[in-house]
Amino acid sequence: MAGKISKHCKVINIKGRSFLEIDGKRVFSPAYTYNRGRNNPKHPKQAVESGIRIVFINATTKWWSDGSFDTETLNKELNLFSDSPSDLSLLVRFTITTPEDFAEKYPDELVRFAYVPDSQMKNEEYKGGLMHVLPKFASFASDVWHAAGCRYIDAVIDFVRKHPQGHRVIGYMINTGETAEAILWGIQEGLYGDFSQPAVKAFRKWLTHKYGDEHGFQQAYHNRNIRIKDVCPPSLEARSAASFVELRDPEKDLLAIDYDRFQSDMVVDVLIHWHRHARKRLGKSKLLGCFYGYCLWLTGMLNSTQTQGHSALARLLEAPEIDFVTGITTYWKRGPGQPGQYMLPVSSVSLHNKIHWNEDDLRTHLVLSNKNTWSTPEAGVPLNEAGSVGIYRRQFCRSLTDNSQTWYYDIVGGMYDSPGILDEFSKQCRIAEKLRGADMSSCAEVACIVSELTPMFHRQYHGTFHQHRERAADVLCDRITEGLYRTGVPVDWYLSSDLARADFSQYKVVYFFNQVMATDEERSAVEHLKNNGRTLIFLWSAGFLTETKAGSQFSSQLTGIQMSQTILRGPAKIKIIDFTTPVTRELTTVGTIGTDLVYSPLLTIEDKDATVFGIYEWNEAPAAAYKSFPNWTSVVIGTSTAEFELLRGIFRYAGCTIRCEIGNIIMENQSVLGIHTRHPGPLILRLPPKCIGLQDLYSGNRFMKNNGFVHLGDGGKGETRVFLKLRDKTLFQTDNRKQGDK
Repeated sequence: MAGKISKHCKVINIKGRSFLEIDGKRVFSPAYTYNRGRNNPKHPKQAVESGIRIVFINATTKWWSDGSFDTETLNKELNLFSDSPSDLSLLVRFTITTPEDFAEKYPDELVRFAYVPDSQMKNEEYKGGLMHVLPKFASFASDVWHAAGCRYIDAVIDFVRKHPQGHRVIGYMINTGETAEAILWGIQEGLYGDFSQPAVKAFRKWLTHKYGDEHGFQQAYHNRNIRIKDVCPPSLEARSAASFVELRDPEKDLLAIDYDRFQSDMVVDVLIHWHRHARKRLGKSKLLGCFYGYCLWLTGMLNSTQTQGHSALARLLEAPEIDFVTGITTYWKRGPGQPGQYMLPVSSVSLHNKIHWNEDDLRTHLVLSNKNTWSTPEAGVPLNEAGSVGIYRRQFCRSLTDNSQTWYYDIVGGMYDSPGILDEFSKQCRIAEKLRGADMSSCAEVACIVSELTPMFHRQYHGTFHQHRERAADVLCDRITEGLYRTGVPVDWYLSSDLARADFSQYKVVYFFNQVMATDEERSAVEHLKNNGRTLIFLWSAGFLTETKAGSQFSSQLTGIQMSQTILRGPAKIKIIDFTTPVTRELTTVGTIGTDLVYSPLLTIEDKDATVFGIYEWNEAPAAAYKSFPNWTSVVIGTSTAEFELLRGIFRYAGCTIRCEIGNIIMENQSVLGIHTRHPGPLILRLPPKCIGLQDLYSGNRFMKNNGFVHLGDGGKGETRVFLKLRDKTLFQTDNRKQGDK
């Protein structure tokens, strides 16, 4: 590194959105990473030749408790870029696994999994209901492991600093857990919980912190005879049950709720610990980040998010040591004609001055196969090069409009080795450079809210949902929310814990995806949203739970629509009975919404001032309605719904500008508008009032608004078009303001 200046990078925030800046230059272009075990060295070099200037190198390898590690992998990966252009930047991505010598040295620090019913467990001795699983994992609660991880971090940083290519390194991605995604050990093998001595001790410490003292703990649990020092984690049997069948009762099922919350906090504690240590070593000039926070994936009417340990994103976002958080493009809606949405609530990430750096590992036509689940057409893999270009252009556009960085992950090896794909990457880099001074702030009219605490109040499903209930995936987030992206209105996603922190003045609709549980602070924030003519949409049993109690009266208070005290259990399928209301009159192909899955609790609407437009099919109880107040409107839908016709009608009634009427995917911010086509045919868009036309960022062609609409010619299925929004009759000029200007 002698004579070479290290790169300086930081996160900047402009108009409420966070961006990456390297050596004073704002960066929008995609990054690249690869699976070193499967890649020919030519593949990362192809990415660099295409114009990509940020590469994540995978340095995960064997390491030992003293922090030493096999340096061959990291040395090889750094040397691979020794002859690359001087402006190439690298991020070192490595995973803190269990050290090679850890199990033998520290057997009491390993995870111990529960796998038998309560009746067979002996909490005093931790025998009979516990087992070790190979490979043996260090407990997330182990202080010994935490300290070893810090030594490993030190060793990696020291090696990079001394390496001839170390000046290229702009940051580190510190990962851990299953698949390196900060997921609790064992869940992919159907193993849950940690009954090791470190984990039990940590759980008791967590309970003490939450309740203050023994008296507060006993009051919360309504039991004067229990002691924190005697508490053990609930068994799998206890975590798989719930008083309301699907939902836990905050009074009766509190131990299971607390334990799931503790497990997410335990994961975040260690992530913060390691990033804080790395920050002290590195100062502020390098980026630090990790995988975490998949709250828009396996949440929904059923949940497995609590088993992952991914329900403490709000805490992670508060940590100043962390610069970026990574999720993945959702697995089941990533093919041609589909949304390709994210797993994280990106607007909340930006709100906390963090970068959302998404992983796009979408398989291309080059790896199309029936031998692997993720390489089939059913998993969204395109059939040809044009389809591959279409989905990667969509992801590039989404990164621009949704305020996200992105890296393209060649997870298979060679799946970008195609002239058309590499040419697309080159075009994306050129467009990103052109947009460097553009206003990339939000123009969304709909704010979508996800609660990361609600999954803690759901029963746990061990194994997979599909082993318990067929078609369970249809009520998970990526399926339920698909309709949002087809309404023709741009949307932003926030955590419910940010309801009081974010500015919602631009939004005409607030959509509560899974607000079954709402804290007192969240309820107060919702009350402040009931103004300015805004429409609030609540799904299924919204507000039924507080942190301490349950009841339909809490739903009535949150939604403004009176609910019956009767709690029902049955199929959550709703039949539309009135097609003449303002929110249903656009329905042309939809007569029912929701799911046939039996769910509990379901609530019946009992409000004479509300307009009912749907009933449960199985008992004809009122299940969907809207109610107008002097300065806001409430819409309650007692199921999940992905029908974009219904949502589009509600959005139009709320005053939103519907850009597209036929279900194509719209991606948009103040400067960029993209469209990803669902079906082949003419492309006609309605433009917002201040936009006079569009300029194609690939071809340069301009399309001017006529009577509010713009005609873009024909498009094929899965085609992506990306445009610059024209504000006046002059072409877009690069904004040469200083990057820090607001």
